[in-house]
Amino acid sequence: MSEGTSHRYADIRKKILYRYIPLFSTTNLLGFSTHVLAPATFSKIIGKNDVAIANTLWFGSHLGVGLYLFGSKHLATAPSPFDRVLYSVFGSVIFNFGSVLLMSIIRSIYPNEEKLRLLVGFSAASTFLIIGYRWINYIDDIFATIRFRSNTRS
Repeated sequence: MSEGTSHRYADIRKKILYRYIPLFSTTNLLGFSTHVLAPATFSKIIGKNDVAIANTLWFGSHLGVGLYLFGSKHLATAPSPFDRVLYSVFGSVIFNFGSVLLMSIIRSIYPNEEKLRLLVGFSAASTFLIIGYRWINYIDDIFATIRFRSNTRS
């Protein structure tokens, strides 16, 4: 296998791991939001395996956010691979538990309005995902600027 081919496969692997898996796992957060916001409807749709499916969605959401953070430019130069994993897991846990906390608050604000809860909850989850995406890109841009400045001063 030539060097160019192996480089191309490495690029494809990075895109799958750090771009496409996180992109597809956004549906996991929205699905888990359904479980939190409308548990009766979630159970009707999914059936008797609703707890297993909910846990799978929860895990998938953590995996997607964690992989996205792990693949970010600013964590690429973390002091060690352990630190990079640690920061990615921490960010994923904070993001996902913050989302669930918001869903629980929405559920308590609209206790008898399931459709409204779902609408507000999906909007909030989508907004969280968009803001998180923009925030990580902003941090990566700042990191690239700082790195560029330090390279030009030497």
